[in-house]
Amino acid sequence: SPFHPVAEIVNNTEFAGLLVIGVSPGLFFTTADSWGANRGKAFVDQYHERTYAEQFNQWLYYYIDPHFAYLEEGLTLEAMLERPLLPNRDSIDSPPVWPPMVAMSRDRNIRMTSFFETDTTLQRRQKDIWFNPDPKNRYVEQVDTIFAHYIGLVEKFKARGGRIAFIRPPITGYYVDTESKLYPRAEYWDRLIEECDCPGYHYADHEVSAVMNPPEWSHLNRKESDLYTRLIIEKLKNDELL
Repeated sequence: SPFHPVAEIVNNTEFAGLLVIGVSPGLFFTTADSWGANRGKAFVDQYHERTYAEQFNQWLYYYIDPHFAYLEEGLTLEAMLERPLLPNRDSIDSPPVWPPMVAMSRDRNIRMTSFFETDTTLQRRQKDIWFNPDPKNRYVEQVDTIFAHYIGLVEKFKARGGRIAFIRPPITGYYVDTESKLYPRAEYWDRLIEECDCPGYHYADHEVSAVMNPPEWSHLNRKESDLYTRLIIEKLKNDELL
């Protein structure tokens, strides 16, 4: 959730450039203490609370890393041992182990792993993790408070010369079905764009992105992610945000 990271940028930095904010309704339209928001807060807190030793370790890693070659992240023995294929025994109720779906680069660019793109067994495992037979919008009663949070940040950021665009990347299947029921576009996406008075790029509005097919309903393969990135850059340029 961008709840806390966006607040950190707006309230505690002088950055006044372009923010492109992704909107995944089940994460975006939540309160400050939700699971998704707390994940974002943990990253913000880590940035401020990291020790000098941790900062030095990161600097050293960045210096050494380019001189080494690595197997693709999900193919290392360690990664495979951490992702056992065996299901839990009846007496065990552990959280599901995610398959090696994506890999992250130094600049936090996340791309789908090559084998996940084609392995339907791995894709099905991830879909089983995503699927909820009884999905709910747990924060529907707090929706006005959530909107007020983002609108206030947008107004403050724009007042110092910042620019903001919202994007809704492609989804398919289960997420399309649940999103239309729990987060009707007119009441959430359209309202966000109107009340924030910012450009918004919804995947369903554009011919290129409307037909994209995420392998596990919500993350693009590498080819389509490149196409989608070029589409967003084109839209940002057309709206003179870049």
